[in-house]
Amino acid sequence: MAFISQISGPHSEVGLSQDNFRRDPVEKLCKKFINSEDQSRKWIADQLWRAFPEATSEKQLSKLVADVLTTKRRSVHWKTVNNWLQHDHAPHFRYVMPILFLVLGERLLEIIDSEAA
Repeated sequence: MAFISQISGPHSEVGLSQDNFRRDPVEKLCKKFINSEDQSRKWIADQLWRAFPEATSEKQLSKLVADVLTTKRRSVHWKTVNNWLQHDHAPHFRYVMPILFLVLGERLLEIIDSEAA
């Protein structure tokens, strides 16, 4: 019992209680983080569309991306990519870098094509 009083003692002396903490800033921070997460998921989905402009549907895009990201060590199912496109989940970082390289490659080809024209 003495141990518990030692733990709770400093809090009671300082006068800290749950009422002393404002909840509004914490709630705002959480909302900001959630919005940021949604924006990140949307950004990834936009990059996938940009990397494969030939795709005409989500299913086709999902299959194209899954084929490109599948390796000997890890296979990527098209339904997983579809979840990324619908903002249900975010891809692991191991997939974000290859996606960015695909987008950069596509962008470079656009630049080369525009200069050649």
